[in-house]
Amino acid sequence: MKKKTPRPTHAPIRERDRRRADFAATVSHDLKTPLNAIVGFLSVLMQDAPRMQPEWVEYLAQINHSARRLLERINDLLELYRLEAGKISFEPAWMNPRETLAQAAEPARSALERNGGRLDTEAPRVRIFCDERLISRVVRELCANAAQAARDGAVRVSLALDDAGPKERRLRLDVEDSGPGLGRERQALIEHSLALDPSSDAAAWDGLGLGLALARQAAFMLGGRLTIGSRAEGGTRARLEFALPAEHVEDAPGA
Repeated sequence: MKKKTPRPTHAPIRERDRRRADFAATVSHDLKTPLNAIVGFLSVLMQDAPRMQPEWVEYLAQINHSARRLLERINDLLELYRLEAGKISFEPAWMNPRETLAQAAEPARSALERNGGRLDTEAPRVRIFCDERLISRVVRELCANAAQAARDGAVRVSLALDDAGPKERRLRLDVEDSGPGLGRERQALIEHSLALDPSSDAAAWDGLGLGLALARQAAFMLGGRLTIGSRAEGGTRARLEFALPAEHVEDAPGA
């Protein structure tokens, strides 16, 4: 009698991701505790800013900004491991994509405007039933990368809806920048990394920074596909595509 080949199981992968998430939570706590103390004492010192020399105020402001940025990255790292371990569930609700795009892109908009650049958002007047937190994460990370590339240039964030059959709508989210674009080797590496299954060992951090790794994992949870490449007219385009049931898209009130 021919033996049946055992079917592969994802249990070892899930256990690996769970252990990684638990380890990340422990390390994050150990890092955040002293960092929170640093941020707290900096806030106390900044209260004496009117009595300080201007250069010392600037030094403290830079230290405070760097400390808070590091704290954000630690939180991002923890969220990535939680996403990989399935500790963050898909939680859909009715949302306004115009508002979501504007809010998620605001940090990048502020950074660009400080350098003389601009960021524009565009979305149809609809409501969609989806996980706003995951979409916001993708937009926030892609906009942060685009703002760094564009510097004093322009970034455009747009959402479009296409019919994908009588019972399905396809959403296409584009983040485009006016930066220098991607080199051939860099683009090939990113394309290879984004094409990997995020649950596989090979995909972990392969050619992606923390921001893109988070965006890829969020796109995976949305059931979507994330692609990034240089535009023929210059700059870079990052695109997220995913489908929703037709009944999960409707006109916004007053549209």
